[in-house]
Amino acid sequence: MPADVWHASHAGARFLEERYPECRAHAAEELRIDERDGGRTVIGVLRSADGPVREAAMRFTAPEGIPEQVPYGGDGKPVWGSRFTCAGVDLDLAAHVQGRVVRPDGSVERLDGAPGVVTLGSYGRITPRRTLTL
Repeated sequence: MPADVWHASHAGARFLEERYPECRAHAAEELRIDERDGGRTVIGVLRSADGPVREAAMRFTAPEGIPEQVPYGGDGKPVWGSRFTCAGVDLDLAAHVQGRVVRPDGSVERLDGAPGVVTLGSYGRITPRRTLTL
């Protein structure tokens, strides 16, 4: 299933079209991500007239601690349903989320106290996805 991805500029739209044409790209009226406290607090805002999310306002908060190394991806695991694969390691901290998501039908999903993840760093290698031929 293709991923839904929002962009806030013509350059972002062009990048998605060229690099990840398999994803469903949506123009955002507002798209902002701010971090505080050395990356342990991340605040995101989205407003869009298009796509499966019309508004989102979320605050991810992680306590002090040592991040856990979490491997992800690998050959054959596509990025956003694309022709690329990515393998790497994230440095994750468990977090809790405050906020809400508004769907096109006006329904609201509250995220008050929901579990989340804050990534304090990441290393990954993006390569073309390989197909096995016999």
